[in-house]
Amino acid sequence: MKKFALMILFSFVVVFLCTSNCMAFWLIYYKSGYKGRILDAETKEPIKDAVVVAVYHYEPIICGPAGCNGGVQSVKETLTDEKGEFYLYPYFTIFNPFTVMGDTSFIIYKPGYGSHPGSSIKPIDYFGNYPEEFFTEDIGEKGEKRVKRSAHPITYGIVELPRRSTREERLRAQPSTPTDIGADELPFLFKAINEENKRFGRGEVKY
Repeated sequence: MKKFALMILFSFVVVFLCTSNCMAFWLIYYKSGYKGRILDAETKEPIKDAVVVAVYHYEPIICGPAGCNGGVQSVKETLTDEKGEFYLYPYFTIFNPFTVMGDTSFIIYKPGYGSHPGSSIKPIDYFGNYPEEFFTEDIGEKGEKRVKRSAHPITYGIVELPRRSTREERLRAQPSTPTDIGADELPFLFKAINEENKRFGRGEVKY
């Protein structure tokens, strides 16, 4: 009888954990892996050691008088390789019972180039603030995105960064960092930002 009860409990846990993203219970936070390729917009050559950050967001189940204020559940970062490619492994965790999974936003940064978000880089910008779908398909797969009733051809996962040369342009391209996330959680991103700051005589930032 005890074995049978354990089997029932195990089956329930398996079903619970295997629920798809869109129907995920509040207890499990799961996001699939993300992949892409970062290129120089002028030369179409791969950009090595560009920083790519995935910012995983959550949303509250119950909203207060001021509205629903979500936040950052976690962050993951990586660097592009010689081919300009990156891969962020799937992420899952147990999280607050009064919150649900939010969308994932991204930061892409390489000193000397425009960054995402903020540089109006197409086609990734067609997907808005949370371009998860753009990085889940096979790199180079062709598709179409409808924006304001217009259809735009896209190539999934390919991001072309425009060059930035002047001091003003390069400093303006520095991305904002997630609130309350510091250099301990995002060492690659903060290192890149601080190297750029040092180049132009600015102080170090840790948050």
